[in-house]
Amino acid sequence: VLKEKVIDYIYLVGILFGLEEGVYYSVYNMFESDGVNNDDRAKFIGYYMAVSSIFSIVFPVIFGSLIKGTGFLNTILVVLAIVAIRIIISLLFKDTNMPSSNKTNLREFTKIVKKSPEIKGLYKVMFYNGLTYSEGAFKSIITIYIIKVFSDSFSLGIFTAIFSLISCLLGVLFAKIIKEKNYAKLIGISMFFTIVSLIIMVFNCNAVTIVVFNFFQTISSKMRSLINGKSEYDLANLKEVKKEYKVEYFLGKEFFLFIGRTISQLIFMLMAFVDPLFIIPVFIIFLIMLTVSSVNLQNILNNTKS
Repeated sequence: VLKEKVIDYIYLVGILFGLEEGVYYSVYNMFESDGVNNDDRAKFIGYYMAVSSIFSIVFPVIFGSLIKGTGFLNTILVVLAIVAIRIIISLLFKDTNMPSSNKTNLREFTKIVKKSPEIKGLYKVMFYNGLTYSEGAFKSIITIYIIKVFSDSFSLGIFTAIFSLISCLLGVLFAKIIKEKNYAKLIGISMFFTIVSLIIMVFNCNAVTIVVFNFFQTISSKMRSLINGKSEYDLANLKEVKKEYKVEYFLGKEFFLFIGRTISQLIFMLMAFVDPLFIIPVFIIFLIMLTVSSVNLQNILNNTKS
C-alpha cells in the first residue's frame, strides 16, 4: 500500500529507536486516517471501541474453550486463519495520499511542527500518555495493587468484563451523543475523579477502593483515548501534513510515546529499591500533566475551529 522504500525507512528508524511495535501502528494509523473522513471520525472510533470491548469479553471465552477442547496447536490454526484474513483485507486498501517523494523529510516536517500548536499539543499528550497508560508502568503498578486484593482470578475476570461493558457504552455515547465542545470538560472531570480515587486507594487499599478507582479509571482512560484518538487522526489530515508528511507525523507520535514509556519503565524499576508510596506520587503528577495537556489540546482545536 505504501511505497516499499518508505516502509523500509520507517522500519529502520523503528529498530534504531526501539519502536518495532510502533512501526506497525504507524502504518495502521495511516490506513485509518486515509480510510475514514474527519466528519465520520467520532462515529467510527466510538463504534470501533464498542465492538472491540464486546470482543474482549467474548473472544477469551471462545479461545479458552477451543484450547481446552481441541488443544493449543489446533487453536493456533484458527488464529493463523484470522491473521491471513486481516492481511488479505489490508491488501484491498488503496492509499489516497501517496507522497510524491520516496524519502521522508524530517527536517521539513520539523519546521511544520514548530508552526503548529495543534501538533505540538498532540505530541505533549503522547509523551505523557507514554509515561502512564500507553505501555507505561502505571498499569503495571495498578495491577500489583489489584493482585494484592483479588488473588482469585475469577473475581478479577468478572470485574474486567463489567469494565469492558462500560467501555462499550462509552463508545456508543461518543459515536452518537457527545459533542466536540464538551471534550475538554469530559477529560478534566473524569480524570479528576480518577486521580482522587487513586489517592484514596493508595492509602486505603481494599476491594471497595480498587473497584471505585477502576470504575473511574475506565471511564476517564477510555474517554480520553477516544477524544485524543480522534484528534490524532484529524490532525493527520491537516493540509500541511496530509499529502506529504503523514509518515513523519506518525513517526513523531510514536517517538514521543517511546520517550515517555522509557522514562516510565525506568522509574518503575526503582520500585525494587524504593517504597511504592514514594513512586506513586510521581505517577499522580504524570496523570495530572496528561490531563492538563489533553485539555489544552482540545482547547487549541476548539479555538482553531472557531
